[in-house]
Amino acid sequence: MCGTTRVLRATLPELQAIGVDTPNSVLFGRPSGKLIDFGNLGGEIVPSNLDHSQLDEIHWLTCVEVCDATHRLHRDQGLFMGPTSGAAYRVANWWSNKHPGKKVVAIFPDEGHHYLETVYDDGWLSSLPGWPDAARQEPSTVNAPTDDLKGWSYYAWGRRTLEEVFSGLVDPPSTNLLESPQRSMTVRSIASRPKERAEPGESSKEDFNPALMALSPFDNAYVTHLDLEFEQAQFVDPLYVVFSELRNSSNPDQEHPFSIVIRDEIVGFFVLREKAALPEWAPSDAITLHSLRIGRSYQGNGYGKAALLLAREWIAANRLCVKRLMLAVNARNVKARQLYRQSNFRETGVSYCGPHGMQDILECEIDSGNGRGDTFDLLHKAVPYRS
Repeated sequence: MCGTTRVLRATLPELQAIGVDTPNSVLFGRPSGKLIDFGNLGGEIVPSNLDHSQLDEIHWLTCVEVCDATHRLHRDQGLFMGPTSGAAYRVANWWSNKHPGKKVVAIFPDEGHHYLETVYDDGWLSSLPGWPDAARQEPSTVNAPTDDLKGWSYYAWGRRTLEEVFSGLVDPPSTNLLESPQRSMTVRSIASRPKERAEPGESSKEDFNPALMALSPFDNAYVTHLDLEFEQAQFVDPLYVVFSELRNSSNPDQEHPFSIVIRDEIVGFFVLREKAALPEWAPSDAITLHSLRIGRSYQGNGYGKAALLLAREWIAANRLCVKRLMLAVNARNVKARQLYRQSNFRETGVSYCGPHGMQDILECEIDSGNGRGDTFDLLHKAVPYRS
């Protein structure tokens, strides 16, 4: 659809493109949830060919509404189509009624014979909560894609990227903590590093002194400036997805988001998980690291290594019984793997298929008895690296 829209707009710049989705799909920034197998409707990952900036409106329809629309398409138009086509028909018909005189073209991508035992089966339909009375005939407008959706909902996307939509929902505070005194008291500062004279050709590290600042699931405004180049962004979830999952976590006390602070400025971010919040590939005696990023404007200064050291030091100081930090790195992400190896992570020989492809599991030992000298030496002897 995005490609079709792009081509048609060359001659029809006023063309309106409308996307149709379902509430538990992540395609338009909503938290992931259980999806009913409706073929082309919804998704657990955001495909690279989805160009959000081509879309003017997004509509989300519940399972009951999708099935109701599919039956109406069959009954009223004589078209035996699948649920994705039914959802498109519901929205296209509504939009046409709201804009008399306008030409409307709906793309129907699936046929009904795949759904004889579900959408077209009365017994299966009767098992749906609320069937058929819960189907809305008009959408409700929402203020943000992450709002609680009770039924058919509509959002004015406005031909923006995902990042533009979500950055527009918050008023980012200054990234300089000296201008944010209400947050500066939450900085989890690691003991000061000894000052070191800069080598010729190097920037001074005397005020490097990295620290962690604990964040809440609602503090995404503090890290929205940490954008990445595409070659890095393809391997990690966007920040709006990370914070959406944090807000909807069933184990909020066991997921710990942190920002990395250098010279009173936020330069990076990661999440630590433990206990019930651990991913399925991690053993119960580990803590796992996720969503590590250093903003592209801060890269090339060794902050990636500093972040990994801070994570290990936090575990050593706060989780004395935990002896290893684990993470998953995409098999194609050569640069990240190099960073982790330089930071004393080693291969476990275990692989995992994640939303961005095959992931290799790495681990690093946590030794609370080493003191601070070893980590300081590793930090300052390491070659600066773009994480």
